Amino acid sequence: MKQEAPTAAAKPKKPKAVKPATAGLAEGHEEAVRHVAYLLYEERGCVDGYEVEDWLRAEALVSQQAVASAPPAKKAPKTAARQAPPAPAVAKRPAAVKRSPGKTRSE
Repeated sequence: MKQEAPTAAAKPKKPKAVKPATAGLAEGHEEAVRHVAYLLYEERGCVDGYEVEDWLRAEALVSQQAVASAPPAKKAPKTAARQAPPAPAVAKRPAAVKRSPGKTRSE
């Protein structure tokens, strides 16, 4: 009878890399910033040397657009709406200037 060779132990499979849910959003945000920065570059007449300014301006524009298109925040509970607004601060008058008892204004 023929002896069977022992089978090699199965190698453990590496777990697949799981992207966080926000990774897709970050990639989409970066792609949008890249696109807007390029449009700013073209708008300037394709003049080099303003890459950082274009990128920062594009980030600001894309972020503003994201905030503007975000769904509205939930309404505050009704109990918070019934609370009285805080009282305005009262301006304090300066204390009267104290003078030494022996001196008068004409001195």
